[in-house]
Amino acid sequence: NFEMPSLNASLAFSQLCRIAELNSSKAKIFSKYDVAFPWNKRHSKDAPWMYPLTMPNARATKAVETLRSIYGVEARHAFYPLSKAFPDLEYVPLKSGERVSEYLTDNVILNPSWPDMEDADVQYVIKAIRGVMNVSW
Repeated sequence: NFEMPSLNASLAFSQLCRIAELNSSKAKIFSKYDVAFPWNKRHSKDAPWMYPLTMPNARATKAVETLRSIYGVEARHAFYPLSKAFPDLEYVPLKSGERVSEYLTDNVILNPSWPDMEDADVQYVIKAIRGVMNVSW
């Protein structure tokens, strides 16, 4: 049974009715992040869902912890290796894919980008990330 519950359908419908507005809002947020973090090369311009930010020197885990605990910024890891998310999968040989997912976990965070973010919210996130990275421009 693959039926969508009515509540989920109504939420999806309300968001689809404003998809152009939501995408425009996200694009504005993403462009502010692009200006603030010029070294960051995004590889997807067509999926305005999350903003991945590459952290120098494999600092993603510490950055996520610090952003959440000290600054209250809801940053997330970009990816978790399956063997770490599900320890029972350790017996599965995940050779090259595991290295890619470990790289993403260690080096990439997802910045907050909810459509209703105000400019002050975006600037706060940028300042917090710069503080965590100890970068000053």
